[in-house]
Amino acid sequence: MWAGPAIAPEDLETWRRDPGVAALAPVLAVRRTTEAEAEKLIADFAAQSGDARDRKLALLFAGAFSLIDRERSEIISGIGRYARAQFAMASGIDEAQVQLSELLAIEAPDFDTQDRIEVMEDEILWKTRIYQDRQQSLTYVCETPVLLEKRAFWLARTIAGHAE
Repeated sequence: MWAGPAIAPEDLETWRRDPGVAALAPVLAVRRTTEAEAEKLIADFAAQSGDARDRKLALLFAGAFSLIDRERSEIISGIGRYARAQFAMASGIDEAQVQLSELLAIEAPDFDTQDRIEVMEDEILWKTRIYQDRQQSLTYVCETPVLLEKRAFWLARTIAGHAE
């Protein structure tokens, strides 16, 4: 994704030592900074970098990329936890449905069994609704890493475009 000046592996950490880079990288990494705002900030930064322009631009991308990559990793980790919770919820619903089926198979259920059937039906209904709502949210959450990757790619092209 980066076609600009070379970035050493240690640059993914050392970018914080440059005050200008350390101040600008977080601003560029957040999605609420529009592309137009980011473009102007990058152009101004490049213009003020003098002879160290290419090195500072490489550090700037390293910083922005590091921040975006960390956020992306945290989100993907959260998606994994979310998916495991969904799996557990689905298993719980399945178990409850099996128990309900067993209760419904009783030919002449007593009053307590009928109450238990009613409670289980309500419980299954609510758990299923929660599961479905969470499933819809998962679709949105899964789009976030893609948006972050697009942001990193756009930043790479934009920042590299200011290198000499």
